[in-house]
Amino acid sequence: MVNGEHLTGNEQDLVQRVTFATSCLSVVGTLLTIAGFLHQRHVTRELALGKKLWLILSVMDLFMAVAYALPGASSEGRSAVCKAQALMITFFEGSSLLWTGTIALYLYMRICTSRSSMRWCHVAMAVSVTWPILATILQAVYNSVGYAGNWCWVPATMHGATLWRLFLIYIPMWSIVLFCTITYIIISVHIRRTLKITPLLESEARERVSRQLRVLLFIPLLLILLRVWGSANRIHDILYPDKHIFWLYVAQAVGDPGQGFFNGILYLSTWPSVRRVLCCDSSQHPRLSSEDGREYIASAERLNTPTRDSMTFR
Repeated sequence: MVNGEHLTGNEQDLVQRVTFATSCLSVVGTLLTIAGFLHQRHVTRELALGKKLWLILSVMDLFMAVAYALPGASSEGRSAVCKAQALMITFFEGSSLLWTGTIALYLYMRICTSRSSMRWCHVAMAVSVTWPILATILQAVYNSVGYAGNWCWVPATMHGATLWRLFLIYIPMWSIVLFCTITYIIISVHIRRTLKITPLLESEARERVSRQLRVLLFIPLLLILLRVWGSANRIHDILYPDKHIFWLYVAQAVGDPGQGFFNGILYLSTWPSVRRVLCCDSSQHPRLSSEDGREYIASAERLNTPTRDSMTFR
């Protein structure tokens, strides 16, 4: 997604090396994340959806990293590898973004609403599957692939390249960023309000929920920090096509293929909290006590909010 035509040979070489290194780190990060989830053998029924969503996201991140690691740019758009890289980036990066949004919706439905509304998660899952397929097919049919600077995607020399790039990645990406940010703010406010009116909740339980809340806030923040560089670079290229900012290319080479690596760090460094937020092993991370549960239900009723097990992050 980078137009590297104005970079010097040494600059292009460095950016490509950074891209490859970040992609390799993402492969390692996603494999560790997948292994961590698969290691959980004794899971509850509730774990099924949350675990599957994170596993699907990890798989999408894995193949997105593989796509960025392909040597497509070396052929300058004349090889099958270049075309494969372009189509893989469109499919797996789009999928990764959409599944990130689906996880945000799942957490909102599980924490803030009733069980019956979980059907919207299945709608989001259907969109996460169909949209990348349709976008990739359209890109292939119209042959909107080629050398795009430091890897293969939509070539800058193609007629309507900016519109294609906006359509395939950037509009969906920032829509997801906005959705995730708003969703996690709503979740945070809901949890904080409930904690304030639940005076009988044990201090240990409060601290556990607070830690889980901080984990939730890391997710949209990480997404923004990784994606802002590529967008800024693209906007700069549109406004100033004859100039380049080298460090933006380097930052994009870290941010675009690096989601799997940084998601892996988030998962592994906050292992217990992530597992509880995604409904993990109840035998190791028990629910709140029955007294706490009754108090929470009463508090939720006073807020006119749903009274399901919104706070039971195992």
